[in-house]
Amino acid sequence: MSTIAKVEEEDRVGIEIVAEHSWDQNPYSEDGVELARTVADDLGLTSAKVMTVAVHDSTNMKDEDLVSGLHHLTEVVRRLAAGALA
Repeated sequence: MSTIAKVEEEDRVGIEIVAEHSWDQNPYSEDGVELARTVADDLGLTSAKVMTVAVHDSTNMKDEDLVSGLHHLTEVVRRLAAGALA
């Protein structure tokens, strides 16, 4: 039994899906991914490739994670502005 059918039966409701949405794949450039990985290494941060199209992966971040992410993003942008991928 599908989850939708189970909810309909258990909660005595009707569920109708009227629209769905999907995003085309738009992968980051490998050079950009490598730059981000290098910056993470240089800052002593861990990194891993994550297959995602949504922000919900970051909802469990703590303050320390957010600050580290800010330092990481700042350094990536600094290197891009200096011509890292030019």
